[in-house]
Amino acid sequence: MALVKTDYGLEYNTDGSLCVTKRKDDVPFAEVTSYAVEEGTTNLLSGVTTTDYYGTHTQTGYSYTFTANSDNTVSHYLRFNLGSVMSSATVQLGFYLKKSTNISQIRFNLGTNDGGNTNYFWGEFVLSTATLQNISQGGVRAQVRDIGNAWFITIGSDTVDTSKANYFVDFVIPSSDANKVFTIYYVQLEHKPFATSFVDGTRPAGRWKRPLPTDYHNLVVSFWNKYPSNLDFEPHLMQLGLVGGNRYDFTYKRVFAYTASGDYMINTSYSSPGIPDVWQFWTLIVDAYDPNDTDKYKIKIYRNGVNVAETAFVEMNPDTTAFSIASLANYDYYQGYLVANLYIGNYRDDKGNIIWTDEYIDFVYKQQKPFNIPKKRALQ
Repeated sequence: MALVKTDYGLEYNTDGSLCVTKRKDDVPFAEVTSYAVEEGTTNLLSGVTTTDYYGTHTQTGYSYTFTANSDNTVSHYLRFNLGSVMSSATVQLGFYLKKSTNISQIRFNLGTNDGGNTNYFWGEFVLSTATLQNISQGGVRAQVRDIGNAWFITIGSDTVDTSKANYFVDFVIPSSDANKVFTIYYVQLEHKPFATSFVDGTRPAGRWKRPLPTDYHNLVVSFWNKYPSNLDFEPHLMQLGLVGGNRYDFTYKRVFAYTASGDYMINTSYSSPGIPDVWQFWTLIVDAYDPNDTDKYKIKIYRNGVNVAETAFVEMNPDTTAFSIASLANYDYYQGYLVANLYIGNYRDDKGNIIWTDEYIDFVYKQQKPFNIPKKRALQ
């Protein structure tokens, strides 16, 4: 059976596995596209029925436009009917609200009517000030981001009662907004402590996998990265060598990871503070050009143009040698983050002279432009 690929702005590896989601709304600098290395997720709102209260809605693709009726004595709202789908107390709601809407504010909540109405989170967004207010009833992690023609709004809860038979998500406007219209799109509810990019249904975990040059002993990997602050485990940022397997099995791979405290490390041998929620420039160097020179047999890490970590290089499995920027942390644990401006090439030239000197790495960081290396430093 042929692989069916639905276009959600995703890229796939050559084996057909999910790779990354292309992003243009969050980049380190102009003229580049970032890639969200995605964790597996299920959108609990995919395919559910909706109900209109004191208004009507139309749906076009993944966009919902709701028009309130003329009754100015009641609230008007669009409800997503979930049924019995809650398998975890932790959820996160994310949606886009178009700026073309003419309402004054919108309320959003997750609740149940099983045994009486109960809300598990509640929040309001005021359009005139573009601010959130009245985050209550278990609501946590509420944020809003301006993306130009819309706002991206997220809110979550860690206290959902999973024993109920019916759940719903409501989008409500006040009685004073009679006859007014709002449009929301890419509505997503997930069993996550953070919002991911939109998917209709279920998405497997992503791993951005790229082959290394034949001689991986002489290697530089350069890219920009941003990771979220809500880490509660240690996800891989990147790994060399054996792609897959337990993250604690370092026999044939080198792993560069973040810790729950925001530190980064190379196979636990080096640790130093990281910076969440900020674009950073990383350069990974494998300097094993001369096996007889132990000073040139190491892995180096540069952050924002500065050397921050070194460790001894260990031979990798030549049959599975690859470079992976992965969301995989360990088995079923995942954390999404963004990558941009990836470059893979040689650290030294054919005569053993260093191409990627400390000065050059600092220069690439400071110029902050789409990567353009001179011809003499071309990719293998």
